[in-house]
Amino acid sequence: MRVTLCLAVAVAVTPYDLHDGLSLKLEVKCGAQWPQDPYRLFSPSGQPGTTSSLQKDGGSFVLQVVPGKEDVYYLKTEAGRFLSYTADCGTTVVDSWPEAGGNQQFKLAKTSQFTATLEALNVDASCKSRFVSGACGAGQAEVRLGSATEFFTHIQATKLQHVVNTGGCPDPFAWRRSNGSYSLICTGGDLPFWSAPALHSSTVLQQVGAALGGTPAGWASNGARWAPEVLEAAPGVDVMVVCDQQSTGEHRVGWVKSSTGEPGSFTEYSPQALDLGGQPGGDIDPHLFRDADGSTYVVWKTDDNRINLP
Repeated sequence: MRVTLCLAVAVAVTPYDLHDGLSLKLEVKCGAQWPQDPYRLFSPSGQPGTTSSLQKDGGSFVLQVVPGKEDVYYLKTEAGRFLSYTADCGTTVVDSWPEAGGNQQFKLAKTSQFTATLEALNVDASCKSRFVSGACGAGQAEVRLGSATEFFTHIQATKLQHVVNTGGCPDPFAWRRSNGSYSLICTGGDLPFWSAPALHSSTVLQQVGAALGGTPAGWASNGARWAPEVLEAAPGVDVMVVCDQQSTGEHRVGWVKSSTGEPGSFTEYSPQALDLGGQPGGDIDPHLFRDADGSTYVVWKTDDNRINLP
């Protein structure tokens, strides 16, 4: 298998950037893990005067940019209406309106790569309740104007599902296998391996063993293995990239191959770690990327913070 290596570089736009025409779902950021608190997806009201709520399966929105205003959008619902509010301080209802205008403008401020707050832009400046707000833990809770609440901005390329596993899994990597099942591997030791035959709202991934088998090559023999990822490169060729700690303290990246992709079947190790430049901090967090033209790339991070570099 031919693998072309490239450096990870910063890009100006990512799929998680907010932009005109983006379809997304909004999930309130909760303290409790799903599914203990399942009512967390923003479900917009279909009528003026009736406030929105948090549901198990919320509605989606399409962002429409407001011309001349940075990070300000209309949020169009699946019913063709627009998320709305009242400008004065007398009501905190977050409902919908058939047309886009001043009271349908929201400023979306990113608080992380995956979260944002929604500010009702044209609420009177004297009003304390200016942000779309919802709270977990109260069942089908109302969504009203209040203090700033963070929402996960889920891109609507696919149906949103919450899936859990039965234990801890640092640095998780999940993938859909060619047989239709789903697998998950995690940092640590021989790389814990989890599996489920399908994904749906009640799926719980079960641990079915560990990914690695056989006798590891020298670069992979420490056992402090981090951040594995797997690519089904071809029928009968499953390739994993993973990093392990070396005797000199730093991590280096190598590959491990399997002919089945099953637990314990990753037994063919690269003879040496990949030559990624030999940065003194080490190489970590490898990612396999298959481009549209069929080229395969490894993207990784140099562990500069290990040696106190910025």
